[in-house]
Amino acid sequence: MRETAVGHPLVLEYLRQLDAALKALPVKNSRELREQVTAHLDEAVSPSADDEAVANVLRRLGSPGELVAEAVSVTGKRPWPARLGWRAWALIAAAVILIAAVISYVAVIESTGPLIAQGTSAWWYPQDYNRAVITEPDRMTGMTETTVPIRPGQRQGFVIELFNFTGRTQTVLGTTEDFTAPGGGANAQIGVSIVNPYRRNDAVWSLHYALPASIPPNQTRALRVLWTSNHCLPTGGGSGIRQLTIRVRVGWITRTEVIQLFQGFFLEHGKGPCPEG
Repeated sequence: MRETAVGHPLVLEYLRQLDAALKALPVKNSRELREQVTAHLDEAVSPSADDEAVANVLRRLGSPGELVAEAVSVTGKRPWPARLGWRAWALIAAAVILIAAVISYVAVIESTGPLIAQGTSAWWYPQDYNRAVITEPDRMTGMTETTVPIRPGQRQGFVIELFNFTGRTQTVLGTTEDFTAPGGGANAQIGVSIVNPYRRNDAVWSLHYALPASIPPNQTRALRVLWTSNHCLPTGGGSGIRQLTIRVRVGWITRTEVIQLFQGFFLEHGKGPCPEG
């Protein structure tokens, strides 16, 4: 003989259905209702009751769904997960997946290597190119510097080649806002060649430059920087740059890349007249 009503198969199945339905209630209310139902069954069903007697007791008690529905109407609320419904949960799941995809995408983009300066590195204008003096101030690193006299009030500039060794197209948008040309030059202008200089073995001086301009994976483009030299430098003084900071778009992400110049560009004291003011 069973010691309690809970051991009867019909009661066990009823309680299993009740547990499933109770998920629509807050935990506290759910626990209280189950305790009440269990206590009622222990009192109403005797250990010797047959299946028909047990079924009659359960029928009078009402189905688990009806009990929970009545409890919900009394409490006026269900736990927030149950209140959301499957559509809301589907939207939440989609949002989580989207956020995870965006985070993963940004991580991949940020891990993409920067553009690298290699190949041609020279002054743009012939009057500078022909007067350039190349020195090697640091023999340990092999870094060189190319120096020309400053030409106050005139355009000066240089050209380098950038290689994109990554598997993603990188689009050069321009320099950063704090970019300062050598010698405090004004009206700085940057441009990138629209074709690979090695495609037809073209000299960088004969290419067409534009901005923005894209550099496909494993290709090279020439980058040109021009400015107006507005200052006079004292005898023995100099001004130049060894790196170039540019804004680059990779996929949907715009970032700052620092291009290390294997040859620094420097201006020194020149003989030209200083512009007034």
